[in-house]
Amino acid sequence: MKFNSFGITLSEDDNILLRSISDKIALTEKHFSPKFTFFLDERQSELVEMIFKNSGFDNFMLFGGYDNAKRKILAVNPPYSYANSTDFPLKAVTISYRKSDSISHRDILGSLMALNIERKTVGDILVSEGKSVVFLYETVFDDVVFGIKKIGRIGVKIEEGFDESVIPEEKFKEISGTIASLRLDCVLSLALKISREKAANLIKKNGVTVNCQDQFSVSYVMKENDKFSVKGYGKFVFSSINGTSKKDRIHITINKYI
Repeated sequence: MKFNSFGITLSEDDNILLRSISDKIALTEKHFSPKFTFFLDERQSELVEMIFKNSGFDNFMLFGGYDNAKRKILAVNPPYSYANSTDFPLKAVTISYRKSDSISHRDILGSLMALNIERKTVGDILVSEGKSVVFLYETVFDDVVFGIKKIGRIGVKIEEGFDESVIPEEKFKEISGTIASLRLDCVLSLALKISREKAANLIKKNGVTVNCQDQFSVSYVMKENDKFSVKGYGKFVFSSINGTSKKDRIHITINKYI
């Protein structure tokens, strides 16, 4: 099955990913069983979901071990059958240590890479006080459980499963105001609290990622629920259009991930 990119500029890696997924879809139809990718990063997940939905293909599921996971595994399903979350080839492990010890996301990832574990087999890493959770492709589960006794100089205990209290709550800062138009430079000006001229220069020089696509056009028209990110400034959602003022300025709300 070939997918229409609907005007999205795809990198060679994107094309390789989509070809691999097309092959998996063919296999599901041949063998009548779901097929799974390794973990996709946040951009890849959003890209695949957008292209699938635009193509009218809905026999898929993305899951990373918990709601709102950033890194997810894609399941493509055979006709008239759907995978559920328990079918996914992933496992969670909890890494426990003293609350007085400090372990970072980078420390954990470094220890995994030291075992020659590929990044695509590692999902989200959630760090909390005294314990952290790592989501893994099931093929590397034993390597981690039996291979890691310390992270850095800190002794740790690793067990299968996780406590949902470790999952961070998604938080947003609401930004509201009026803009002259729905052009990207106007929306970005409000989101970053900078002048429209500075916003335009930022777009032209560095680009803004909107729904997985790098945009360098200041006149790109934004829509409700568009997700956009700016390197060094964070990630945002164009939440809503709330009407117009007497001077025909547009009231909008933007949510910034914090």
